[in-house]
Amino acid sequence: MAGMANMARRARVLGGALALATAAATAALTGTLGPLTTGAGAQPATETFNCTGSAQTFTVPDGFTQITVDAFGAQGGMGGAMSGGQGGPGGRALVTIAVTPGETLDVFVGCKGGDASAGGDGGTGGFNGGGDGNGSSVDGRGAGGGGGASDVRRGSTKLVVAGGGGGSGDGQVPIPGGSGVGGGGASGAPGDDGSGGTPNCTGGGGGTDMGGGAGGVACGGAANNGEPGTSGTGGDGTNGVRSGAGGGGGFFGGGGSGASQGVNVSTAGGGGGSGFGPADVTFETGVRSGDGLVTITFGVAGAAGPAVPVEAEARFTG
Repeated sequence: MAGMANMARRARVLGGALALATAAATAALTGTLGPLTTGAGAQPATETFNCTGSAQTFTVPDGFTQITVDAFGAQGGMGGAMSGGQGGPGGRALVTIAVTPGETLDVFVGCKGGDASAGGDGGTGGFNGGGDGNGSSVDGRGAGGGGGASDVRRGSTKLVVAGGGGGSGDGQVPIPGGSGVGGGGASGAPGDDGSGGTPNCTGGGGGTDMGGGAGGVACGGAANNGEPGTSGTGGDGTNGVRSGAGGGGGFFGGGGSGASQGVNVSTAGGGGGSGFGPADVTFETGVRSGDGLVTITFGVAGAAGPAVPVEAEARFTG
């Protein structure tokens, strides 16, 4: 019995050796055996940045040469505790940009423009370029501050910008202040005009891709016009009996609105800030309420990623 068991064991060993020899011979004749790699990227990952009132950073992961930025500017503030209009919503800029693995980019997320206080103070401009709204000398109804822009920068160069919305004007019941308007397109929109004056106070101009929005024209006596927007910053509103609203921040900021020296007159809204980006950027105007937002996604379809090793396999060419 022991002899028969030993013979069976030797047969199995010989059979296994013969199978390995046959496989090796086949591989030698028809192909090669070795490791392969593929250029497929990792699963998409997203980092989200919210309004903090300061600069933030994003470091590009090793191996990636493209990121997708989805940026939203912030909304403008509300004017007049009882009669102000609504602040303009922030804009949006969406684009995929080329980056260098390992580089660090700066991210600025706009904050909502301040609402006018019940005591008559104007709302302060939101972080990252919102212009200040001004206070009212009577009635405790100031104007709203402009919303801040959101952007991503390489050093001092802005790569993508979503404009902030303009603040709303000061009013007196039953005449509401002019609403601010949305920022974020290639050009921001001008603020809504006020009402009740002769002529009415006009809204701040929207920022463009070439320059800041014009300051809105005042009405009712010796009131002053609003300040024009500048590169990156919305113009301030002007003080008066009814006070002007701030413009939204942007690549170029929107203009602030002018004041009124008359009663039963509302002032106008601030202009929206402009957006900026490469030629294939997608803009939307007036889509974001509250604070701004930036998301950065990498590992998306079409974005270069690190090579992923694949288990060794035989490739037969026949």
